[in-house]
Amino acid sequence: MVNDNVLDILKYFEIDEKTGFLLPNPLSKLPEEFEPWHQIADEIQELIEKNLLEDRLQQLPLITTESLNTNNELRLAHLLLVTLAAGYVWQDGPDKVVIINYLLV
Repeated sequence: MVNDNVLDILKYFEIDEKTGFLLPNPLSKLPEEFEPWHQIADEIQELIEKNLLEDRLQQLPLITTESLNTNNELRLAHLLLVTLAAGYVWQDGPDKVVIINYLLV
């Protein structure tokens, strides 16, 4: 049996007793204003293969996260931005020096 203090710590840090750091019911979509992030993330492999990712990222509007209210929303936003940034950094392989687009930072 797990000590109540341990359960309190897990709850405080939003760590699930069964799934750990994975969310038991993660979000799959953010509100509509974040659709540009979702679209690029959904197409990222094709955009990299066709060498179009950088152009698409340059066209992104600046989207503020102030409307996100829950930890789950913020975690999904973080996951999307990390995915876009990783694709951008690695799209031309490990030897190219990359300056990251300010919209991804």
